[in-house]
Amino acid sequence: MAWLRSLLSMTGRPHTNVSDLRSFLGLASYYCRYVQDFATIARPLHTLTDRGQLYVWDDPCAQAFNALQTALIMAPMLAYPDANRPFILDTDASNVGVGAILSQPSDSGEQLWDHVFWEE
Repeated sequence: MAWLRSLLSMTGRPHTNVSDLRSFLGLASYYCRYVQDFATIARPLHTLTDRGQLYVWDDPCAQAFNALQTALIMAPMLAYPDANRPFILDTDASNVGVGAILSQPSDSGEQLWDHVFWEE
């Protein structure tokens, strides 16, 4: 549930820099498969991360942020682990942080059910 705490901690918090916004978009983008029209909704936010773009948090950005946050919190993304199934550990690291997601394939094998999200 760490990913949920990360999303909830951003509630109502105005984003004042590209670094915070990129962090949110990185987390949200991992779960884009659960949000219909994700790219369209996130477009105003991605525009702010463009090189040379003046960072102005306006109404379209706030609406996009709130819409993504709501969609991600409501989406059925987490599941209880099943000790009889294989686990998948996805990791990512950069100069500014690390992250990991522990998941398992669904019954059909077409979807991954996430159990734990961690970032630092």
